Amino acid sequence: MAQLSCEIRWFWNNLLPDDVSRWFHSGTPPFSVPPGGGHNERRDIYLVAENQRHLGVKRRAGALDVEVKGLVAESRIGGNNMPIQIWAKWKSSTVGVPSCLAVTTTKLRWLRKYSLDGVGAQEIAVDADESSTERPSEGCNIELTRVGIDSEIFWTLGFESFGSLERVTRNLSSTLEFTNPHSVDGLRSGTLQSYPAFLESLKV
Repeated sequence: MAQLSCEIRWFWNNLLPDDVSRWFHSGTPPFSVPPGGGHNERRDIYLVAENQRHLGVKRRAGALDVEVKGLVAESRIGGNNMPIQIWAKWKSSTVGVPSCLAVTTTKLRWLRKYSLDGVGAQEIAVDADESSTERPSEGCNIELTRVGIDSEIFWTLGFESFGSLERVTRNLSSTLEFTNPHSVDGLRSGTLQSYPAFLESLKV
């Protein structure tokens, strides 16, 4: 069965704005605990092909399964009329990433997790290995990631909600409203796009 996510993501080339970093790493409202992660750098191998912005194929280095992610719908939400995307994700042991179309990224990620199983968004503590004792069925992840491709460095801030088809868009909207990233001026300098669109735009 496919996993659903509703997402919005910003990218920066080389430097992350200071106020974006301060906002994410702060232990003050809207955040109640420090972020998790930031401990283990990992390598992800992506399939990159021209004009392939609606399909993502990724394999973590050393993993047998490949993650296939397809764009389902695009929409806009909130008072800021923010563009969002709904994706479906599958794992496959038969799909491959041909070396001629492969791009390897190195990632160091920090993670925040919210549960929306109850009333309102509740932040869940996440450890250095991105694990937590709670596993909500409805929720949203906020991730800040340093991405290395060859000798270049990029940064991305992503909101990725999860849950049922009926609630996944509302989960993203509720988390955006609660955390209010648009109060951060540096967000305006980021480019709004998905991972497949980002990689395709680099012409790597």
